[in-house]
Amino acid sequence: MNTLRDEDYLAYYGFAHDPFAATVPNFKFFSAQRKPLLAKLHHLARYSNLLLVVTGPRGSGKSIVRKAMQVSSKAPIQTIHIQAELKADAAAIQAVVAQALMVDEDDLTALLERIASLAADGKPIYIMVDDADRLDDSGLLFLLRLAQGREDGAAHVFLFAQGSIEPKLQEVADNQDLYHIEALQPWNQAEVGEYLALRLSGVTTEKDLFTAEEVAQIAEQSHGWPAAINQLARQTLIEVMEDSQDEPIAAKKNTSIRWLLVLLACVVLAGVAWYLVDFAKSNQPQKVQLLPLNQPVTPSETVEEIPKTPAVEVAPDQPLVRDPIAQAVTPEEELAQYTVIEHPSQPQPQPQPQPQPQPTVPATTNATPSLNAWYKQQKTSHYTLQVFGSRSEQAAKELVQELGVNGHYFRKQHQGQPWFVVTYGTFDSYAQAQAAIASLPSKMQTPKPWARSFSTIQQELD
Repeated sequence: MNTLRDEDYLAYYGFAHDPFAATVPNFKFFSAQRKPLLAKLHHLARYSNLLLVVTGPRGSGKSIVRKAMQVSSKAPIQTIHIQAELKADAAAIQAVVAQALMVDEDDLTALLERIASLAADGKPIYIMVDDADRLDDSGLLFLLRLAQGREDGAAHVFLFAQGSIEPKLQEVADNQDLYHIEALQPWNQAEVGEYLALRLSGVTTEKDLFTAEEVAQIAEQSHGWPAAINQLARQTLIEVMEDSQDEPIAAKKNTSIRWLLVLLACVVLAGVAWYLVDFAKSNQPQKVQLLPLNQPVTPSETVEEIPKTPAVEVAPDQPLVRDPIAQAVTPEEELAQYTVIEHPSQPQPQPQPQPQPQPTVPATTNATPSLNAWYKQQKTSHYTLQVFGSRSEQAAKELVQELGVNGHYFRKQHQGQPWFVVTYGTFDSYAQAQAAIASLPSKMQTPKPWARSFSTIQQELD
């Protein structure tokens, strides 16, 4: 078995970038179980002066929670981000906060007054500290002081740390009523599967890169923490690539495209050949057949053209003299003795069929101008089945019509362009959604529908 470099797997799978890198631009995923945590933290920040602490092991997604706190606030906030690895003591932290608020860094009274003034103007200060378990005692005490603030206003202080910070807080705080700790919970297997599918959706349309057994193994070995999930998922894809004797997945896609182009070229050539043959037939010489009346038509009586009658010059004052036959039959009567059968040189134009009026498809509530509104109304803990995705909104509408009342679609942005996703049904749990796949028509099972929560869909809505 040839050992390939880790980077080779991007070319093997046809990925534009590594879907399991530590950070991926524009990627958003927030599990259903963590959404209530955001609401709780915002509530405590608004109605208390507690120092708020979020704990979890390294790679558990604490930074994701911090970023979600910043973007999910309904009120305008001013955020001051501090990396405790670099600023761990009281003096360093005070200097950072004072500089951000443009006050004297040595004047704590002026700093507290500035924070209270901004809070009164509806511009609360959010101080967010990463790796807070590295703070020394003076740094923790200073942040507790900022959280208490003054009677007319205080800063909202959030610490994101490993669990080792809890005993340190117990030592430096006067009592436990000054702070509140929320411990992050790991993702379950269903959330891990949904996370992997969403990561892959940004780089490929393949939905079966991970088997159910591989997802279960990744969930077990990672203990449900995001950083470990990314590492194990990437490692799994590389191992599959190295063990495979088949051509790369990206090459298979290119081969399919080449065959499609060859087939298209054959169709075009066949169309051109048919047109040339038809054009040649339509330009055959014109034949005229003269038959006397009351005489059957025979092939021997076909002539190429009507003989021309010699011109006769007549003097102005001289009457036209006819021979006995000419006198007996007028020119009109002579021509009336023949039947003229023409073979047209070109096909006569056929009347164009009138276009039939297209049936009007009645508008449904599934595709109203605010087509994403239905998804925003669903419970974030519930699930649905994603069955189809396309850049064609008309294709999405037609599939929704086939699915009936259980079909809906929403619009999102994919690679900078609108992308329309069709879903089927609403389910209370991931297990119910998975079980419903078997009840779908075989046509809908071919694209391999997958279960996903409404919380992740609401994060993608355009």
